[in-house]
Amino acid sequence: MNNNHAFQSSKFLRTLLVLFFMAVSVQWTFAQLNLNVSRTTLGTVIEQIKSQSKYQFFYDDKLATVTVENVKVKNASIEDALNAILKGKDISFKVEDNIVYLSEKSATPQEGNQQGKERTITGVVSDDMGPLIGVNVLVKGTSVGCITDFDGNFTLTTTEANPVIQFSYIGYKPQEIAVKGSGPINLLMETDSQLIEEVVVTALGIKRAEKALSYNVTQVDAESALAVKDANFINSLNGKVAGLNINASSSGVGGASKVVMRGSRGIEQSSNALYVIDGIIG
Repeated sequence: MNNNHAFQSSKFLRTLLVLFFMAVSVQWTFAQLNLNVSRTTLGTVIEQIKSQSKYQFFYDDKLATVTVENVKVKNASIEDALNAILKGKDISFKVEDNIVYLSEKSATPQEGNQQGKERTITGVVSDDMGPLIGVNVLVKGTSVGCITDFDGNFTLTTTEANPVIQFSYIGYKPQEIAVKGSGPINLLMETDSQLIEEVVVTALGIKRAEKALSYNVTQVDAESALAVKDANFINSLNGKVAGLNINASSSGVGGASKVVMRGSRGIEQSSNALYVIDGIIG
């Protein structure tokens, strides 16, 4: 009977020991943390938490130098303690079992400030006379650009979040437009009086700087053209333009005149002259 009593006592003692160690384990697992920090580093606070619990930390070494100020918690869970420690900092945490993972928060771009999403920008460029051909259109700060077509239309594709579109055209003031919405851009360009005298209209109707052309350009103003009175205006140009030969077949209103350009005229050797009156091809 004594042996039986001793066995029962031993069994009871073992049960108490198991319960004791389980209680200790639970206490360490759900540690109640006490911290009173005025100013220190995150690495130092982590060491304090580790000394009061079984939690292990995994984080980038550079986070250890982050300053921690004015943290005071009592009997706090690991989650509450970390929320207090990391308040106002771009650091997130994740707790799995007895392991705490710390990492920098990913930068989340705000709406309207995302870069990388492709968008298409369209529009029409014109002046007070109508659509402009050959206007240079460029996304500012990039190499993305195009020129307007014969109807003044343009289309650009860019990944810029808030693109600024630059417009430039010889004889006109350069302009910039910040793209805010998704609608087309309708731009009315203004002439630049300082540059307009240097502009030449080519056979395609595209304006170019005179110095950029590989051929000679001659202008005849109205005063010079009307100095010689002739019923046929074309005959009034005779002698005013070098290399331009005008042969009048008859005088008077409606009389035909043959205009011949001197030298090689083009691939097809056409001798037809191009007339531009006040910037408009005649």
